[in-house]
This record gives sequence, structure tokens and C-alpha cells, in this order.
Amino acid sequence: MNIKLLFIITCILLSFTSSAQNREFAGLNFGVGVSLTHDTGNNGRIQEAFIDETGKVRIKKDQNDIARIMLESHYFFTTEKADPKAYSFFGMTPSHKWGHGPFIALQPGTDEIIEAIGLGWMVGFKKSDTESWNIGLGFVIDPSVKILGDDIEENQILPAGETQIRLKETSQGGFFLLASFTF
Repeated sequence: MNIKLLFIITCILLSFTSSAQNREFAGLNFGVGVSLTHDTGNNGRIQEAFIDETGKVRIKKDQNDIARIMLESHYFFTTEKADPKAYSFFGMTPSHKWGHGPFIALQPGTDEIIEAIGLGWMVGFKKSDTESWNIGLGFVIDPSVKILGDDIEENQILPAGETQIRLKETSQGGFFLLASFTF
């Protein structure tokens, strides 16, 4: 529990530190994005499970790759020199700006205030004061993931004395890719 709290406090402090500078395209910015998370935990995220006619535990639905909409905040370092090849690859001109830097993202929830929180590195391409496209890669923590209970394994018979599948909630992490748009 203390590691999670330390992680959240660190991310908040990074956000406040970033907002201290207010330079063009180098300050704190906010965006809404679409992400894909790949769970790297040791246990599968269980949505539905049942006991078949032989008494074995079967997983009907799991969700180890998750698409989500996330809110993000980022801080970009910009460069004065630019490679013309990079501009042409992204359909930009040298008058457009780009940057890279740390970002924090969160998925607000319905059952929980925060369903997931992530931290990573992002690259952004800005065509105007209002148009920006960003892509980031990072690590995400999901604090409320349902997994099979202790001593219950997929494709195995329930332990002696058990009549139902027990699930438990735990936190798990994974890597995520985020594409966002700045507003």
C-alpha cells in the first residue's frame, strides 16, 4: 500500500513541477487519449468463470488487453534544431514544433474514483496553438483487478470443501500505449 501512495505522490509532484514553467509547447499540457494496456501480471484478469460438468474451473471471459479512454498531462522538452526528414515523415513543415517528455495518465472510473494510473514518456507534434497529437509509452497500475482466489486454478478441480469459484481483488501492472490529443 505504501508503494502505491508513494507512486501517486511522485506523479502529482512531477505534474506540479512541470507547471512551474510556462513556455510555448514546453509547459504543462492536458489531453484526452485512447490507450491500449497489456497486463504483465502473473494472474489473468477474470471477467467470468464457471464450473463445468466435471467440476473443473473454466474461464469464460478474461481481459488482459484493455482499451480505454484516459486523461493525461505531459511536459515536453523542445529542440531548436530539427531533422527535415522527420518533418516530412509526419506531414509537417519546419514551422511546426515537436517535443518529448514525461506524462501521467489516469482513467476515471464509475466504481472507483481512479480505475488506472500510468506514467511514461511521450512524443508530441504540434501543428498550431490548438492542434497537437501525442503518442506515449509507459507503465500502468490497475488497483482493482479481479483474479482467481488462492488455491483455485484454471482447468483444475476446486479444492476440497469448495463449492463456488472465489475471486479476489488485487492490483496489477502492465505496459500501455497512449495516443492523445491536446486541448
